[in-house]
Amino acid sequence: MSRNQADGFPFLAPRTETYPDPYRIYNEYGAQEDRNLVRNCNESMDTMLVFSGLFSAVITFFISISYTNLSEDPQDRTNELLLAILNATRANGLSDPPGSQAPFIAPTWAIIVNVLFFSSLFLSLSAAMGAMLVKQWARQYELNLDVLVGVVAWEKSRKRYQKRRGVETWHLGSIISTLPMLIHVALLLFLTGTCLWIKSLHTKALFLTATTLFACAAIAYLLIAIVPSFAPDAPFRWPASRAMELIGDVVKKTARILFSLSHSNGTMNNPIPETTLVTPQASLIHGYDYVPPPQCNWKEDACVLLEVLRRSEKPQEHEAVLELLRNGRWNNQPSFQYLLYEQSSVILSRCNALLSVYYGRKGLRAEHRGRCRNLLYFLEWYYYQLDPVQRRSLSEWPEDLVATRFYEQLTASLIGQPRRELREDATHLADISIASSVAAKLRHVRLAEGETCGQCLLESKRPNARRDIADLWNRVLEVDSDLQDSRDFRQYMQALLVSCIWSDTDCLMHYTSFQQEEDLPDKIGTVQRTYFRCFEGLLNLPSEDVAGLVASLRTERSELHQEDPRMQWLSTFVTRLRTE
Repeated sequence: MSRNQADGFPFLAPRTETYPDPYRIYNEYGAQEDRNLVRNCNESMDTMLVFSGLFSAVITFFISISYTNLSEDPQDRTNELLLAILNATRANGLSDPPGSQAPFIAPTWAIIVNVLFFSSLFLSLSAAMGAMLVKQWARQYELNLDVLVGVVAWEKSRKRYQKRRGVETWHLGSIISTLPMLIHVALLLFLTGTCLWIKSLHTKALFLTATTLFACAAIAYLLIAIVPSFAPDAPFRWPASRAMELIGDVVKKTARILFSLSHSNGTMNNPIPETTLVTPQASLIHGYDYVPPPQCNWKEDACVLLEVLRRSEKPQEHEAVLELLRNGRWNNQPSFQYLLYEQSSVILSRCNALLSVYYGRKGLRAEHRGRCRNLLYFLEWYYYQLDPVQRRSLSEWPEDLVATRFYEQLTASLIGQPRRELREDATHLADISIASSVAAKLRHVRLAEGETCGQCLLESKRPNARRDIADLWNRVLEVDSDLQDSRDFRQYMQALLVSCIWSDTDCLMHYTSFQQEEDLPDKIGTVQRTYFRCFEGLLNLPSEDVAGLVASLRTERSELHQEDPRMQWLSTFVTRLRTE
């Protein structure tokens, strides 16, 4: 059971927050992108088809003329025979038979010119064929999207994402960008062949003119392709310029490697990654209000939500995405947890932006308390998806002051609240717990490597959820002692107790070193006595809700040395919480 789960607990204040559907938002973004994709494909391919058709016609005309140079002209053969007969008559003798004449050999220039012309025509027609295929693919893509009309939002977004991913995976954009390059190459071959043909005509002035114009055009083409490599703001970008940039990057990397080898006597050290990515420990919070789509394909759904989070600028849409990420059943996929770590910059920047909305000059706005509570739940959940090394590597975490201020405002408002109201609305108990937990976690992520936390296990430090929840619990029991026998309320309180235990355990295992703290056993004993004194009736309650915590405590215990004082903490709670 999740601490914020209200189903089945009539004493919890109902949620009033409503969120837009992120899947519907993604479909709106995707529909516009799909229309742009189809329109760009059609417009660019229409232009190329027109140019390719005209260019092919021009090449065909030139081929029809140059092709005759590859075979012997019958009229020339006839003229040779007549000339031989005439010479024989004048000499009163017989010449060699016609069949003994030397075979015809096409001139070299004619062969080269025709090879260039035919290659140019082949590339031009290939580009036209590719343009037709792209238009057909775009049409089929559009028809497949039309089929999605009427499908539920989450299914439509999943299929839309799959199609968009297919466009990227199969490099449709690169194919579309490559087709115009075929025309460029075809034009280059055609102009080269034209210059060689003009040279064979032995017209020097015409040849020099054509060659000069061709050389100037080629140099200008290369310069325009190279400029973006040195001037990122240059607008001259097309596939040739991108190819030049890639070649430049390869040359730079090769030069750096050679330089490194020359200064390291031929040896290189293996690079050490900045962080060691380990499978993060799964969160112990389970049981969600939101029921995800059936047969959940976690990768498509997660990417859809993160894409909406990245592109949207509306706080309500950010809240909706974070809520679905937290409540989704992702089956603790390591790939999903790594995806969350990879997108940490977007996720945490959105969290900071939401906190700036919730908090004014005088602190948390009253109308935003529920929204801030949900964001704190998300931060706790996100924290548990990462391992300690990953947590420390992120610099965008919010300040722990936001959770502390939430905690202080909440406890201050409860000082004079009538006990009967405390009994009717127990939401504040969960708020105290989550605020204390998140404050501790946001403090932990800013600890340097090897630095330990010196606050969580001190009873005098605040926020202290375990102590304040126990006080409020006792105040509620003074009003209604029968509430202690309520199964729903006891389960709710036990869920809060489990969260407090796990929060203290996380600090003890990952951010406390018994070698550096001589009084650690005393601290552990003091905190455990607080639990046993205030929650004795809850610790012995058999329930499936503590099964995950017990399993995790056992796992942590198996990794410690027997002399480690933290064994006392783990072993005691495993015994007290163990269900038979």
